[in-house]
Amino acid sequence: MSPTWLLSAVVTGLFALTGSALPAQDHVREQERESHTKFDNHDRAAAREWYNEHRENLPQGFREEDRMTPEEESRLQKGAALDSDTRRRVRPAPMDLLRRLPPPPRHYRYAIVEDHILIVEDRTWNISDIIHLHQDPGQG
Repeated sequence: MSPTWLLSAVVTGLFALTGSALPAQDHVREQERESHTKFDNHDRAAAREWYNEHRENLPQGFREEDRMTPEEESRLQKGAALDSDTRRRVRPAPMDLLRRLPPPPRHYRYAIVEDHILIVEDRTWNISDIIHLHQDPGQG
């Protein structure tokens, strides 16, 4: 066996191993993204940190004048669909907040209603999960 042949075999083997690992990593990342329909502790901490940093200059959707009545707020529940009145109040999440959260899964989006961050299904407007920013950190 010549050294050139051995070197070629090693390089070819490395390319084969590296090439097959990349699609697998992409597949794992896609699965993680598709399954991220619930906020985790990291997401909640990142959202609260963002909220606290912007408390003095909150964007539309988070301001005092955007507050819902207690009755309206009580309708924001996991598994419930947003009604048409609440849908009109939905604001897109600010870009600097989105940078702190993982991308939502396909067919879902982040929505802001009052000081709540929601993961909602695009077609049905069902709330998959919610962060209540004005509550204590343990209340989610």
